[in-house]
Amino acid sequence: MYKFKSLLLAELLLVISAGSAFATQIGFSGIPSARLVKNAQDTTLTSSNSLVLAGTFATPTAFTLNIYRSLQQNFTSAVSNGGWEQFGIDTTTNPLNTTGYNDGVVSNLQISAGANPGRIAGAVQDNNFGSTKADFFNNKPIYVWIFNAPTIAAATQMGIFRATDATQPWTFPTNAGGIGDVVTSFSTAPGGAPTIAAIGGFGTGGSTLKLTDQFNIQAAPLPEASTALFGLLTLFVTATSRKRRI
Repeated sequence: MYKFKSLLLAELLLVISAGSAFATQIGFSGIPSARLVKNAQDTTLTSSNSLVLAGTFATPTAFTLNIYRSLQQNFTSAVSNGGWEQFGIDTTTNPLNTTGYNDGVVSNLQISAGANPGRIAGAVQDNNFGSTKADFFNNKPIYVWIFNAPTIAAATQMGIFRATDATQPWTFPTNAGGIGDVVTSFSTAPGGAPTIAAIGGFGTGGSTLKLTDQFNIQAAPLPEASTALFGLLTLFVTATSRKRRI
């Protein structure tokens, strides 16, 4: 009788712990009809020269591309002004911490290789608990942020994309506690997502998802005062000499 009660208690604790685990996944299907992801030079990206992040913005209209800033500066501005939160990262920590995942999160979200290369594919799983759990993303829109290097520091191009029209809306569903760890799969294929737009001027949406590399383009420097004065003096002397000849 004692063994039976112990077994029953153990099973009850197992059910309770399973119901309190907030493991859930979001993913993208890299099927042949899915849109290709390309760099600004129209070359298809691969899993070895790219980085794919998934998350949400609190205010996606609060930032725009600034061509006179570096990629890192534009990234920091978009994160700060847009209120970026990355799926899989503790939502109470610095969202710039994109070098690792907390609480056993596993991410295989990438640009696919193999039979159907160049598509967004794979999934990211969030095992966070408490105030940092995946419940934070309930009913929030999902965006993908793509870079042309394995790390943000090494990237020279990036694009932010969001499906504005899709059979399966790019919205994180209400987390049911992670039981079964079901993957919510989003599509980038024209049939499943007819319209995918670039956000904030980062990238170009359409038949392909193309990154932009308009970063750190400096404006032509203004001439120094002495140089400008010398130029005006030269023009004056030239004009005077012409008048004298006439």
